[in-house]
Amino acid sequence: ALAAAPVAYYDEVRRTMRRRDLTIWLERWGEAVVEGARLAARELDLVHGDPPARAAAFAAGRDAPQFTIADYRADAAVGPEEARADLEALLDAGRIELVPGSRGLRFTLAQG
Repeated sequence: ALAAAPVAYYDEVRRTMRRRDLTIWLERWGEAVVEGARLAARELDLVHGDPPARAAAFAAGRDAPQFTIADYRADAAVGPEEARADLEALLDAGRIELVPGSRGLRFTLAQG
């Protein structure tokens, strides 16, 4: 996951060094660990069940590839916890991807 966007990763390392604050780098590293675990679970066929129909319809009907959790909440008319669960199910299914460094608030449709 870190190698997928090396320029962004090095930029985060640079900002971390300049600010002398590990927060930015630790968030990105944590996102990469979670993405690696999610990918391994899919490859080992440990992810079962389909995302909720409203979440699948939202992803399938997107004109723009990027969206926020707020976009999904507005479209699906759900609260924050339900929106997060729906988007996690889409992530687990490999239909969307988390935009690195977005603190879990921005997503993009999966390629392919």
